Amino acid sequence: KLLERYAKDGRLTTSNEIQPLNDLLVRWKESYLGWNSNESGGENTMSPQQLLQKLDIWKSTSQFVRPDGQSYAIVLEAAAKHASSVARKGVPIQANRNRDLLHHQDNLQLADGLLDWLVNESQIDYKLQPTTKSFIHVMDAWAQQPELQLQRQQHQKDDSTLLDPPSVIQGWIDRMTKLYEEGWPDLEPNVVV
Repeated sequence: KLLERYAKDGRLTTSNEIQPLNDLLVRWKESYLGWNSNESGGENTMSPQQLLQKLDIWKSTSQFVRPDGQSYAIVLEAAAKHASSVARKGVPIQANRNRDLLHHQDNLQLADGLLDWLVNESQIDYKLQPTTKSFIHVMDAWAQQPELQLQRQQHQKDDSTLLDPPSVIQGWIDRMTKLYEEGWPDLEPNVVV
């Protein structure tokens, strides 16, 4: 609604349509991450999944809202950081543990899937190209998954239904390297000597 008000006031034109959206998305991310870390009251804050649905609707129906790569990167970062923070702190043992764990796993899968989507879509629309930072957020979220690693160790090693976080991370590093070699200069993997 704020974006629509901007359009009526003349503050939103086709030349500056993305920045107000991204500013709002940054505020949403802060509210979402703050609420999920119990720092502030944001119970009515949309989940990353709900926000992505809104972005898709806005993208196809609004002449003023055109999400770009940064728009999606903000949502990806919020989902990945939430998945990482829950894994670091651990999910409290309480009545809503299963709900919290499912929300955490949903965010991990959403961040991973969104990065994959951005890479594929950016082949068609350069504005959607992810940055190194997006890859790092997703790899960090996977690195913070001790429960997945423990589940894999408790089952037979050849159980292909269980994801192996180190293998997923290596897959992202390999993909990033391949994209860099294909000419994506912003995706040079960091090298520590």
